[in-house]
Amino acid sequence: MSVLDTLDFTKLFSEASDIHCVVDQQGIILCVNERMQESLGWSVSSLVGKSLDELIHEEDLQRTTSLDTSQLAVSKFRHEDGSWRWIEWSATPLGQGR
Repeated sequence: MSVLDTLDFTKLFSEASDIHCVVDQQGIILCVNERMQESLGWSVSSLVGKSLDELIHEEDLQRTTSLDTSQLAVSKFRHEDGSWRWIEWSATPLGQGR
């Protein structure tokens, strides 16, 4: 039994103090927590279905798509008002058997 089987993952995800975002292999946002809304101004519902490519500054796109998952990235993300926010982030792939 994994720790995720024993915890209320939804509560953990939604109440986290950091931004959490789940994307598919094509970079489409599947779900986000409210911290992302607070940081970027977009409503949660407007972020779901959006591509991360639409949010990450074009100067940062190539660098972020070639990152090893063990590396931290620092990228400019588009705020809903059109300005940019620097966000430090990392990614962890969740595949079959995890």
